[in-house]
Amino acid sequence: MDYESEIQRLTDERKAAAERINELMQYREMRNQLIACNNEGHLWNLVGVKGDLDKVEEITLVCARCKGEASIVLSEPTTVEWKDADGQALTSEEIEDIMKSIVGE
Repeated sequence: MDYESEIQRLTDERKAAAERINELMQYREMRNQLIACNNEGHLWNLVGVKGDLDKVEEITLVCARCKGEASIVLSEPTTVEWKDADGQALTSEEIEDIMKSIVGE
């Protein structure tokens, strides 16, 4: 075997080994993230809400650490509630007035 072909063979082996090492490191990182989520709890981020202006039907969350996803489908759509600056619930009439001012009616 000449040295050029051996260099090529070793280069190919090194490339394959580097790809495998990267894959194993990703598995190790995911394992560590799952262990952290198991021990400390997930770090949920809200990524989606399905519904319309005044009803919510589905909520989607993703863990920022392990990338786990949870989709919560509500059996009954939940009504959205609005509160004023003092934390008091707005009446339906107040909400209608605000909506009219938004759409220009």
